[in-house]
Amino acid sequence: MMVRTRSNNDGRECPICMDAVRFGAETNCGHLYCSACILQVWDQNVNTVTCISCPCCRQEVTLLLCCFTAAESSDSRSAEVLNEREHLKDRLQRYNTLHSNVKYSYLRHMKELPTILRHAWAETFTWGGLTWLFKLRIVLMMLAGLLYLLVPFDLIPEAFLGVIGLVDDVMVICFFLVQVSVLFRSHVTAEG
Repeated sequence: MMVRTRSNNDGRECPICMDAVRFGAETNCGHLYCSACILQVWDQNVNTVTCISCPCCRQEVTLLLCCFTAAESSDSRSAEVLNEREHLKDRLQRYNTLHSNVKYSYLRHMKELPTILRHAWAETFTWGGLTWLFKLRIVLMMLAGLLYLLVPFDLIPEAFLGVIGLVDDVMVICFFLVQVSVLFRSHVTAEG
């Protein structure tokens, strides 16, 4: 689960407990709460509604994003704090699994865009984000190679240059096959 890191002394307080935010969770509408507080709201409403409403703006919360401080994210904490952090991350992930598949309007997507992009940008500079960008690059290169092979015109036409004109096609095919093997290799390593 991706975690956007906040500064250790941002001074934000949770609107529910009115204390400093501890193990922050940001809603899709952009409000920040303690993970335990917003999950407690979910626990209290789990039998009455599918998604909880944001306590600040009453918008339906379909996504809870981790927004821990750098100190909360570090592994140099006590075992008890680490267990609490992992437990909260698991519960936030469970909430997202249950409630993030809700279909809603394009306008609502646009309203949530700043929050989602802020977290996506932060995720880009983590190891998980770099891995995701690498896989995206491979897929885009495979699509570009496939598109090149399907286009009816050629950069170096065989009719004019003969065998030399085949070189670009062979290079694209080889590049395409290498990308398929890299993608398969990463899939195999991820599996086990």
